[in-house]
Amino acid sequence: MKSRFIAITFPFNNVEDLKKFLNEVKEEFNGASHYLYAYSTKGKMKCDNNGEPGNISKRILDLFSLMHIDDVLVIVVRYFGGVKLGASNLLRTYVSCANECLKSTLKGHKEEMFLYIIKCDYPEFNKIKRAGYKIEKVDYFDKINLQIISKIDILNNLKEFKNIEVVCKKVNRVNYE
Repeated sequence: MKSRFIAITFPFNNVEDLKKFLNEVKEEFNGASHYLYAYSTKGKMKCDNNGEPGNISKRILDLFSLMHIDDVLVIVVRYFGGVKLGASNLLRTYVSCANECLKSTLKGHKEEMFLYIIKCDYPEFNKIKRAGYKIEKVDYFDKINLQIISKIDILNNLKEFKNIEVVCKKVNRVNYE
């Protein structure tokens, strides 16, 4: 299995909010190996490698300067896949992931959306797929765990599916439309 890297950005102008954002990400991406972050706000910059070797998060701070952006926090989540990448590949992967996320964030805009975390069996999953919802993530186990993102509240629509467990959360996401 390969390592998986996920980068998330947040508008960020209050250093005291750092812990809140980190906790949100740790809750959403539970079980990850590392939660590396970097932020820049009002000219203040800080980063943390969260146990990863080298100066990866400092390189991400360099991206803020190169892109001329401020008031942003980027958190890169890593699920370790069992194979060591080596220092240069690890650095390149983290920075590339953060770079792509920052570029996408600059193109889009943040808006509050509804995130539905669903646990269902395989037949219901097929029905949900055919219904045309925007499925963000799927994990296949004895039951299927999936996430649906929507601009509008679709909780009542999801109740038509049988034998599913649904948790709804409001989240801020980048919308590219």
